[in-house]
Amino acid sequence: MKHKALVSLATVWLAACSQSQRIAPIATTDPGTLHAMYQEIYAQVQDRTCSDPSACTSLPLGSKPCGGPWTFLVYSNEGVDEAELHARATQLAAYELQYDLEHHVISTCDMAPPANPACVDGVCIDLNRSE
Repeated sequence: MKHKALVSLATVWLAACSQSQRIAPIATTDPGTLHAMYQEIYAQVQDRTCSDPSACTSLPLGSKPCGGPWTFLVYSNEGVDEAELHARATQLAAYELQYDLEHHVISTCDMAPPANPACVDGVCIDLNRSE
């Protein structure tokens, strides 16, 4: 009986010890960084001047919790390092996906409509939106 009491006491002590030593997961993402990543992309494509309709294009931007991008960004590829822009957009989507998981973000599951880029009066616009 004494042996059972000691085993029970040891079990309770070990359980209490292991519970107090649990480490809560630390978020590796934060809203400030997420916002800054979006701002860097917007700054990179701020000049939407176009001299030719083929200069206007779009890329998916962000990552919704249900999947897919939040929006499609219309920009002019004249004077833009597209490889860098696409790399930033890919990094943003991966970061936002991790952010959504860590911070339990939810959203609607509707899909963002694709953009319809066009060069109008020397500026790239999305014909699907009123700007």
